[in-house]
Amino acid sequence: MMKSFESCKEELVSVVIKDFNYKYATVNKLYNCYQYFKNLLIFDLRDTNTFFKAHFFCSVNIPDSSIFPEELLKYDPEKFAHQHFTKCGDRTLFAQRKRLMVFIVPSNSSLVKFTEDPSLLIKELSSNTQTNKDQVLKAKRFILSCLLYQALKKEKVRELYILKEGFRTVLKRIPFLCQFQGSKIYPEP
Repeated sequence: MMKSFESCKEELVSVVIKDFNYKYATVNKLYNCYQYFKNLLIFDLRDTNTFFKAHFFCSVNIPDSSIFPEELLKYDPEKFAHQHFTKCGDRTLFAQRKRLMVFIVPSNSSLVKFTEDPSLLIKELSSNTQTNKDQVLKAKRFILSCLLYQALKKEKVRELYILKEGFRTVLKRIPFLCQFQGSKIYPEP
């Protein structure tokens, strides 16, 4: 049986901090990669409802609530794909991950503070989940994105980044590359 995130959060923070060699990207980097390469895969860890309201057009949604940390620590690509990708298009994108620019979108809001000071993770996770629910969720999603990064890096995914600015910044700067309620509202550039 897999452990829940809450039951092993200190262990997970230590795994994340131990190998704190992640590449972070800004929205400008994401846009430039799209302009230059066109071949992107974006793992979006936001919840399904938020994802459905707006997401980058080539995103694959893996809600943080559906991920067990153990499956990332003992990563098996076949099991991971079977568990998280029900749509044929999502499975096809995932199968091509080693040839694509891969970005991980952990949250709607900025995670810069965690990228600059990872010791804040344990502080946020230890805070009261009732009064500080959003901060705890951001810390959890950041940790899961780092674990996913580590798993994909072991597979030798060539270009891999964690988006540190949050999806709201994507919406502000490049809304024409987003889908809203299932359809694009802007023409492609």
